[in-house]
Amino acid sequence: MEKIIIFYPHIQAFGGIERNIVGVIKEIERLKKKHVLICFEDKINIKKFYNKINRKVIKGNNLFTKILALKKFIKTNDCNGNALMWGEKAAMFAYLASMKNYSICYPDPPTLNYENNISKSLDIFKNIRRGISIRVAKQGLKYANLRFTTTKKNKKDLERLYNLNFKVIHEGGYKVLKNTKYPIKKIFNKKKISLLTVGRLSTNRNIEWLIDFFTFLKEKKFTSIYNNSTLIICGKGEQFLMLKSKVDLLNLEKKIIFKEFVSDKMLNNIYLKTDLTLIPAVQGYGLPVLESLYYNIPVVLNKNSRISEILKDNPWVKITKNNKKNFFKKIILAINYYKRITPNYKYLVNLPTQQKWANQIGNLHGWW
Repeated sequence: MEKIIIFYPHIQAFGGIERNIVGVIKEIERLKKKHVLICFEDKINIKKFYNKINRKVIKGNNLFTKILALKKFIKTNDCNGNALMWGEKAAMFAYLASMKNYSICYPDPPTLNYENNISKSLDIFKNIRRGISIRVAKQGLKYANLRFTTTKKNKKDLERLYNLNFKVIHEGGYKVLKNTKYPIKKIFNKKKISLLTVGRLSTNRNIEWLIDFFTFLKEKKFTSIYNNSTLIICGKGEQFLMLKSKVDLLNLEKKIIFKEFVSDKMLNNIYLKTDLTLIPAVQGYGLPVLESLYYNIPVVLNKNSRISEILKDNPWVKITKNNKKNFFKKIILAINYYKRITPNYKYLVNLPTQQKWANQIGNLHGWW
């Protein structure tokens, strides 16, 4: 049986992309197909997240030796149209290594990762490098058998940048609970209000808004909500120390609790105690939104989290403008609304899941 090849150049942290790669491999294994995940480095030992991953690290000290290593691997391992390249860098390497039969998954919109308009940057060398990257990636994307992304907005951005067509496959989250009978848990069934946010602590996630929300509650005398609310922030990232210092400075340590390292089991237990999830991020998708909804937890969501496009008509989700003031307003409205009204559970039944998403990818590739 031919192996399905998955290529992700640099595995450096366990984030959304890495979780999705694991999800695709789980589906490949579930359907008894063979695979190999190839990369140039694996800093996290991705096998510890799923021990059936067949991972191969191909060595290269610089761009030239990496290209040669990839060419050699592809030459000695017949892809036969089954190679799935993950992201822009993978597209660049596909072109530079003269690959023939492959597809490209491009999950994150370039507008979140780079200055699409090169002239906006004052760094001349950065502009030159970015321009070269776009041109090389375009060649890799051009020769792909299939190109796909996760949202219509991503598709629009990518097609404008590369002038190539992309398919959309809406991503799904990791559904821990097998039971689909609702309610999974009760929400707002006690005086205390348990708030939650999950995600990387980086600038685009706007986690600072959630700290400012408690100051806002106090200043505007929303006494009941302030006194009874606690927020758990799950995640790590470059803003952790700044956010933690701000919470300490404002004496909010009892209100806002950080959990930097959270296992799936711990996160499951947190979800089971949560009344409302808050996602103020500007991001390419937003899997914690889906994972909250699997537990019938309502969500307040920034419209610039692009998962909002599939949740516009879902009464379990309150979508806000991309500004702090409107986000505060919608949190208060959501708390008061969901205390009184429980939306129909039918809106939670057919949400996309990681397994459905992975299966759809396999169908498109003809893997099964």
